[in-house]
Amino acid sequence: MKIARNDPCPCGSGKKYKACCKVQDEVRARARALIGEDAFDEAEATWTAAAREAEVWAADLAPTPGYFGKSPDAVPSLVMVTAAGFVVHSEMLPYRPAGPGERARAVAAAVNAATRVVGVLPRRLEVPHEELVEALGHELVGRGVRVEYGDPEDLFEAMNEALASVDPGVSQGKMAVALTWRETEASGHELADFHEAAAAFYAAAPWASEETEGPFLLDLPRESHEHLPGLDLPERHQWAASVMGSMGESFGLALYSQPSDLADILTADNSLEAALEAIGFSITVDFDRKSELTRPMQREIAAARWPIAGSRAYPRLFGFGLPGRRVTARDVRLATLALRAIAVHACGGDTLAETGVAVTPFDPEAEVESREDWFRFPDQAQPIGPEGPGAELEAGLRAWDTDEQGLQVEAAEEERFGRFVGWLEGQERSDVEKEADRQNARHWADFLGRILPAGAVTEYDLRLFLYNYYPRKADATVGAIRELPRSMRVIVRFLEEREGIRYPFASGVLEELEGIEARAREQDEPLEDTLKILSYDIYEYLNTRVLLPVDDSPGVPGGWPELMTIEVAQLRQELQRRWLLWFEGIVRNGEVDHAVLEEELEALQREWETTPHPRVDGRTPAEVVAAQQEL
Repeated sequence: MKIARNDPCPCGSGKKYKACCKVQDEVRARARALIGEDAFDEAEATWTAAAREAEVWAADLAPTPGYFGKSPDAVPSLVMVTAAGFVVHSEMLPYRPAGPGERARAVAAAVNAATRVVGVLPRRLEVPHEELVEALGHELVGRGVRVEYGDPEDLFEAMNEALASVDPGVSQGKMAVALTWRETEASGHELADFHEAAAAFYAAAPWASEETEGPFLLDLPRESHEHLPGLDLPERHQWAASVMGSMGESFGLALYSQPSDLADILTADNSLEAALEAIGFSITVDFDRKSELTRPMQREIAAARWPIAGSRAYPRLFGFGLPGRRVTARDVRLATLALRAIAVHACGGDTLAETGVAVTPFDPEAEVESREDWFRFPDQAQPIGPEGPGAELEAGLRAWDTDEQGLQVEAAEEERFGRFVGWLEGQERSDVEKEADRQNARHWADFLGRILPAGAVTEYDLRLFLYNYYPRKADATVGAIRELPRSMRVIVRFLEEREGIRYPFASGVLEELEGIEARAREQDEPLEDTLKILSYDIYEYLNTRVLLPVDDSPGVPGGWPELMTIEVAQLRQELQRRWLLWFEGIVRNGEVDHAVLEEELEALQREWETTPHPRVDGRTPAEVVAAQQEL
């Protein structure tokens, strides 16, 4: 029987069909027509069966990354429901709900739509926003669903992937943009203060002088950081601030919750994209013409009559990596404080007396003091490779030879992760410890990816995981980070007991990690901060340990470049793996003097660089690198 537009929706939401599930039904109908009825029904049957068995579902709502000027009326958001690891409902809303009540209604509508497809309601629904629990429970009252706070990893990853798919830029879904001031849930008074501070900042033009453009450290009160995970809660916290505008193009102020993040951007030799990958939390105010704002935002400003400093001085607010993926009232208040402080500083005033914020110069070069001495330096070179029946050091050379081999490695490591999860269930540990171990094993498997089988891991790879990949790319929870030393011992034990892969070097590396944790604890420094700081020194350390190939190449001006073509990058990857193989072979044959070891390794590298390589049509690696340098 066909459902009319104005009929009550069959999902039980109480809304009319046209205002509830009509659009979703039309999308499913188009998908069915596109891929065929049989294929659609078979795929749907698989995940709906799993979802029906799941007692716990999860749901989230987040603004999508916005692009100014593309569609002045567009202020979209994404709502998603997951069950049993599957996305059972995902919908792009043409608006951004503001306030717990509106957001809860949008999530409840998504749950009802998912219920129509799956056929049952869950016993429990988890949402990653505590302020929604009560409101969402009210929306679902009488339906037998208990709403609780929770942040399941499958929902988190699915939302990240979906948001990244609509954000092709550098931020890859990590940017949150306020496209209406209402969505921040800041009060009218707070928004008026923000616009007043923005106008004063623009009028002060701090970008016009080297003395006032910074960068700076801003000593801000607790409220400025209490909502950011991974930070302790002292009474005050230092944010780094960078004034934009000295180039005469984009004017504004960027704030970074960790000064080291700004140091990364200002001092990194790599591209801006690589630097942005490491950012924790940042908030930016910039200025543009009124026409560049969304129409809803234009209407808000006109109705409220907030002060604007000029035709090109309409402020906008966005964040990178913000908790909850949205700009909130706290971010508005933080930006207001920072704008006022920098404006006062630019005018020669006393920022602490006038705004309560101390502003001091920031030297990014001196921000991160070397901690290379926190690592251990053995007097003699030691074996760095795996042992046991499952060890296969040379597999690291073959894994990325072809897409098929890479996919085989990825599939094998996914199966290994599944075996680890099953083995973990049988261990006598608390649920909290098991969850941290599972999360850290997930990050370990993701690190190995399509490139490196577990049987080919060396000390170089373990260190790179702990001190580069994990603190910069893993998006680990605070609970998982602080269990990392113990979790890695569990993972290493599983590999040895069940997979036949033994890492003789792991004991020393993990003892070192535990010592680093204890040393940081004495300084009242969280492990997540320590790992981030050590990430600045890991490559220097690896180089001192003779675990990195030589950068220069005789006859090739500039040697191996920092920015590489895919062809050159693949050769550089191969060189790194071969260097580790040569290292292991030389040390196993009895040479343990680092100086002699380095000489022998460099000789092998030069021979490899000047030998015709089948991967590049018989050219030598040196010739390929030289050809790129000439471009």
